[in-house]
Amino acid sequence: MIKICKHCGAEFTANSHRQKFCSLKCKTEFSGGLKKICARCGKEFKAKMKTQKYCSQECGHWGSAKKFRSKKPREMTPALERFFTKIAIGIMDRGGTI
Repeated sequence: MIKICKHCGAEFTANSHRQKFCSLKCKTEFSGGLKKICARCGKEFKAKMKTQKYCSQECGHWGSAKKFRSKKPREMTPALERFFTKIAIGIMDRGGTI
């Protein structure tokens, strides 16, 4: 279905009957963007999506690295302890060291 973009007036082929803009850029410019504060550097930026937390790829990479760094180490359950003990005994039986 052919529609006219609400922002720039260009004709485009809509993927859905609800689509009003020809591109994400037009949609963002039309709405003025969602103004947010970057979770890393504190700079104000226009988010392209509601869930966006960071102003740039650099800040985003920092955020994803932080997510992995903050994971707690796994607790040593009795089952895991037995498993690792069996592995250690097997290594020692073959003449290896732990």
